[in-house]
Amino acid sequence: MKNYFAGELAAIFTVLIVSSLPTYAQIDVKSPAPNKIDTNGLMQEFWKMGEPYIGGNGWNNMVMAEGFYYNSKKIGVWKKTTHYGKLVDMEIYYDTLENDVERIVYYENGKVEAKGKISLRPFPDTITVDDSVNVPKTVYLANRLMKHGFWQFYDINEKLTREGEFFDDKQVGVWRYYNKDGTISEKEF
Repeated sequence: MKNYFAGELAAIFTVLIVSSLPTYAQIDVKSPAPNKIDTNGLMQEFWKMGEPYIGGNGWNNMVMAEGFYYNSKKIGVWKKTTHYGKLVDMEIYYDTLENDVERIVYYENGKVEAKGKISLRPFPDTITVDDSVNVPKTVYLANRLMKHGFWQFYDINEKLTREGEFFDDKQVGVWRYYNKDGTISEKEF
């Protein structure tokens, strides 16, 4: 009696599996589409987009930037790669205010060229205001990411060449320079 019952269960189980196969075969598993905009018009989730890029060593290229948005603010790791997949830049967003961002720039050979902090800062521009005096005034047109904090720069072999602080993209304080002969020099900004 046990063998008969076990055989009947096996037959029922086989029928259930075989009858459900067409259902599984019809499921099309795809990764989620990038570049999602929610009903409020805010960028959400994974994004991938092309953008112009001027590298720290001056080379121009179009890069593919990819990373995550939350309410139109970048979060987590954002990578920028060339059209053939070589990593040129990586930014790590620790908050959605873009005040705590680490940036790593790479040479074309894949070695680190520079790394440091960037922050969303008011970008000043001098314009002439249309008034009776026409005196140039500094106004803040927009915010942009600028070097703002401690930075280190490396040669093509990833040997440290200089380090110091930036404030609004300008070198400030004492900078240390590591010379090829092993000596260290300092310069005040």
